[in-house]
Amino acid sequence: MAATLPSKTIKVPLTGWSFSLNPGPFTLKEHVLITIFASSGAGGVYAVHIITSVKAFYHKDLHIIAAFLLSQTTQMMGYGWAGLFRKYLVESPYMWWPSNLVLVSVFR
Repeated sequence: MAATLPSKTIKVPLTGWSFSLNPGPFTLKEHVLITIFASSGAGGVYAVHIITSVKAFYHKDLHIIAAFLLSQTTQMMGYGWAGLFRKYLVESPYMWWPSNLVLVSVFR
């Protein structure tokens, strides 16, 4: 992208601000961050399984606000627990994740 976008500086009128559309070359950190964002958003919300199970097996409909709050609560609790147990799950040398070995080898 850095080779194709123009490096011309664009000035904002009536202010002292200026910017360029060319961000420059990507670093390794930016590539890793984009991969983390893409992989965390690629999966579905597990609470959808709860909502569809209630609908399929119990023939009850959840209110849209209740379904939304359920999905948001489970997502936030998941990220919260992951943050609390980061020391044991992420930084521990005894916990290795085979699916992530491919990405580690790509970024090395």
